[in-house]
Amino acid sequence: MNSAKAIRNLALYRGLITRSVLLFFIMILLWRLYSHLLPCQLQKPVLSRIDMDYALWAYKLLNIDGYIIHNTIGSVLFTVVLFIIVVLFFLKPQKNIYAIVFTALFWLLALSFNLYLTHNTHLLPGMMLILIPFCVRKDTDFEILWEGMRYFACWVYFSSLLWKMINGSFWQPDFGIESLKENVAYILYEDPAGKLAFLYRFFLEHPLLTNTGAKLIFLLEGFFIVGFFTKKWDKVLFVLIFLIHGLLCFFADVVFIELCVLAFLFIPAAGWARLQTWVSSLKRGSSA
Repeated sequence: MNSAKAIRNLALYRGLITRSVLLFFIMILLWRLYSHLLPCQLQKPVLSRIDMDYALWAYKLLNIDGYIIHNTIGSVLFTVVLFIIVVLFFLKPQKNIYAIVFTALFWLLALSFNLYLTHNTHLLPGMMLILIPFCVRKDTDFEILWEGMRYFACWVYFSSLLWKMINGSFWQPDFGIESLKENVAYILYEDPAGKLAFLYRFFLEHPLLTNTGAKLIFLLEGFFIVGFFTKKWDKVLFVLIFLIHGLLCFFADVVFIELCVLAFLFIPAAGWARLQTWVSSLKRGSSA
């Protein structure tokens, strides 16, 4: 069978996959708690932006934000329940009801975040969609949906290159240096003697290197097209997700760590098998 079309046999590792992904979610939620970005910490924000997002229109028409954002008790209750459900789901990954409830709660959190804080940026859709496979009961359905999410991840990154080609940034010779100037100027101003400022000055003084590097980042995104035809490069694609976002964090001062959840989709069955063996050995060691 063609390796690009084969559905990986992941049913044996569904519990491990679920817990691994949920551990990522818990870390992100704790990070947002630390950063004061959860509903009970937003101090009833008023500035919002909907544009043509139908989900946000429905969210506003149903006055959901009135209950979980602008209501003090409601926002605290929503946040507490969100953490309780994700912990219960982590402890009992086989419980389908926990998956459905947590998915619904996280989607509401993501819509609230987009509406009031980031105005339709693309930080959380990956986390929203990767929860869908966990909501089905049958393992075969889970495997099919997980495989579909893998192709979605390939499209996310490859389409990023396509978009840059369409809007012209890929063809702009000085895009790298101009983007660097725009995004890191405040660092050079606020901490001119710092180590980061030293590194940024180096790249500002070598525009050819910076512009070439920007094009290479674009091409790394485009490399995800190979994922549509074969799974032999999945280990490389796994690493590329972290590499791309690390480079974007440094050169563009944007942190899309939430999208790194898509890396789980490129872990092969053999990788999950090794991880499960390691976890089992830890359990045996702790019980000895």
